[in-house]
Amino acid sequence: MSRRRLASCLTVAVAVAVVDVAASREALASEALASEAPAPEAPEPSAHALAGDLRRAGDRTPLVGVAVLAYPADPDARLGEVRAAAPPAQEPAWLRRAVTDDQGAFVLDDLPAGRLAIEVVTAGYLRARWIVDVPDRRRPLRLFLRPEDRSVYRTVVHDRVVQSVVQPAPSPARRVLSREEVRTIPGSQGDPLRAIQSLPGVARAPFGLGLLVLRGASPRTSQVFVGDHPVPYAFHLTGLTTVLRGEVIDDLAFVPSNFDPRYGNASGGLITLTPRAGRRDGYHGDVFLDLGGVGAMAEGPVGKGSFLVAARRSHLDLPLRVNAALQKYAYVILPNYADVQVFYDRPLRRRQHLHVGFLGADDRLAFKTPVNEEGERLSTFETRSSFYRVDLAYRGRVGATSFLLTPAFRVDTHRVIVETMDWDVDPRRSYGTTLRAQIDHPLSERVALVIGADADLGHQSGDTRMRPYYGSVTTSNSTTLSHDYLGLYSEAIFRGRSLTLVAGSRFAAFFSESGRGFAVDPRLRARAELGERWTVSAAAGVYSQPWIGRYSEAVFGTLNGLGSLTTGQLVLPDQIVKNFDPTVPSAEYDLRVLRSHHASLGAAVRLDHEVDLEATAFVRDLRDPGVQIYEDPVGGLAFGGEFLVRKRLVRRLYGWIAYTLMWARQEEYRGATRILTLSPYDQRHNLVAVMSLRLPRDWQIGARFRLSSGLPYTPIQGGFGSGNDYTPLKGPPLSDRFPIFHQLDVRVDKRWVLRRTIVAAYLDVLNAYNYGNTEAYLYSSDYQRRIGGLSLPILPIFGVRVEI
Repeated sequence: MSRRRLASCLTVAVAVAVVDVAASREALASEALASEAPAPEAPEPSAHALAGDLRRAGDRTPLVGVAVLAYPADPDARLGEVRAAAPPAQEPAWLRRAVTDDQGAFVLDDLPAGRLAIEVVTAGYLRARWIVDVPDRRRPLRLFLRPEDRSVYRTVVHDRVVQSVVQPAPSPARRVLSREEVRTIPGSQGDPLRAIQSLPGVARAPFGLGLLVLRGASPRTSQVFVGDHPVPYAFHLTGLTTVLRGEVIDDLAFVPSNFDPRYGNASGGLITLTPRAGRRDGYHGDVFLDLGGVGAMAEGPVGKGSFLVAARRSHLDLPLRVNAALQKYAYVILPNYADVQVFYDRPLRRRQHLHVGFLGADDRLAFKTPVNEEGERLSTFETRSSFYRVDLAYRGRVGATSFLLTPAFRVDTHRVIVETMDWDVDPRRSYGTTLRAQIDHPLSERVALVIGADADLGHQSGDTRMRPYYGSVTTSNSTTLSHDYLGLYSEAIFRGRSLTLVAGSRFAAFFSESGRGFAVDPRLRARAELGERWTVSAAAGVYSQPWIGRYSEAVFGTLNGLGSLTTGQLVLPDQIVKNFDPTVPSAEYDLRVLRSHHASLGAAVRLDHEVDLEATAFVRDLRDPGVQIYEDPVGGLAFGGEFLVRKRLVRRLYGWIAYTLMWARQEEYRGATRILTLSPYDQRHNLVAVMSLRLPRDWQIGARFRLSSGLPYTPIQGGFGSGNDYTPLKGPPLSDRFPIFHQLDVRVDKRWVLRRTIVAAYLDVLNAYNYGNTEAYLYSSDYQRRIGGLSLPILPIFGVRVEI
């Protein structure tokens, strides 16, 4: 055979093969279209068009990039939505298709007049069909697509804030909870910081109060940031609720130690809560009511920006006031709190963004006596706290460099009243300004540099009016204190193929009327990826914190004397007493700088695409140069390990098993020798198991079990005296422990997804099997007998939330 003839045969063979492949592709395409809504022939062009937008049912979130199909419908078909729509019985004569844009809008062109079917089929949502008339339909269509029951995610569309081009390298044990997990963790009532208390590295707080004991550190040595600035306290006085709602938070990060140099003035751990921008896809909001309080939220577009407003108030005091009116001759407790958040966000030109925020919180907790002869109830102890903050944040990019400039101004007040002793303390009228400026710049594809500065400028003043005993002379005292804290920080980030190395340092200067101090804190973090599953991380660094003054013995005496309400003596865990001090530190106490050394080493392995296993070892050594003089034990040593097995939220089920093994010691000095004794934060074992399962028909059920060691306390071994005047005889400090604590919490959620509204109800049952844990001891007046318990009984909390 000649070459020419062979070439001709090959050419014919290739042509036949191409025709066969094209025919096969066309056949496959025809079969695929036939399963949905094929369009073999197009009708005559028409001038009719149909516009509309596609939203997720319930929260009205725009659905982006979803195909919307149109084809002829039965002329006798009923107009409106077709529930439980089945695929067409036969192949439509023609088909039109459009795809939704970033606002969920679509336009179907070249539609003939008559009755048409509009259909949407996409993953994660139920098949839906609507029957419409064209061109009689003049207004745009508003279509709502219902999510499948197994779709557990709730997408929220809002303006994206300009982010830094340099992403911070993760710290060891840095953990993030999704919004769905925060909302449904049993025992947390949807509160973000109470949800964190279920993670490893966080000790169980007495009575379930809002104390954040991170890796054995005193809550007063850790900081909570909302945005780029700290808040004076993160929990309301009742300890059951954070000072801002979880629905206004975009991101929550928890770093129990070894945080980066951007943050200072803390020698313990760090928690950051990032407020989110309001939605711009329409006006939305919610209202809720549960046992703890009532609140509402609204958000939406305003001009080129967006707003978000949320407010909440507790109503626990209302039934207690009614009960107090009926029981005039009984002691009563009246708790009350309120908070408000207002955010405005606006994108500016050239990749810039402006955020304006306002936070406010107000708390009151009063212990009242029975009605006296004058018909009055006097306060045996009443505390009132509040703070209000305004902050601005200006972010942007210039080329490859991103920058941040944010000032904030805050006013704090705190007042303590003991009317039975004619004692009034009005301290902490504080005025503070915090500033932060930061520049992030990538030097290359692998190396980036962060440089910044922050400042905290404040002034505190307080007045004390006291008449300790009736008939004595009233005394008054005024105290003022100013402080200026300045920080400069830098960080270099190197990202290799499998290794991330971060080296940074922070220089801090502390000035006040009681002294000055300086600190240089080097910090180093490393993370290595060993294959596709294993990750190893390590970190070490120094952390400094200014410290002025000591505890208020008068307030502690009042707290310890609350047991007199029942003619006995109440012994509370030291964790509660040591973390309540409303007084302004006096300038007679020198400013001192606490220095803490942190080190962490961790490993993580991904068992499959849903399950992770982590193990972390840590040590924290805090040195206090003033403990020999002021007898205010803040420093100490804490070390241990954390273990976490986590089933991530992917389908219907999420949960984890977290175990923390920790030893905590506080420092004392005998002469020049440092002695480490048992710390009130020593919680040797802490086991938490969480599981939540999504069920059909939008039901969800979950449980949390906690088992932890009892906290140390100082026992009372008896008393001496006569009549009703007995003095307790205390044993060695922190020489005994409360019994082992265990508790089961159960939560049930139910949602009803309507077209424009979501109605959600939940029942969160704390201490489901009603076990009487011992959280405190109540002694008789002569200290010869005591009773335990005094813990949280079974407490069902029912709540309802309506989202629009």
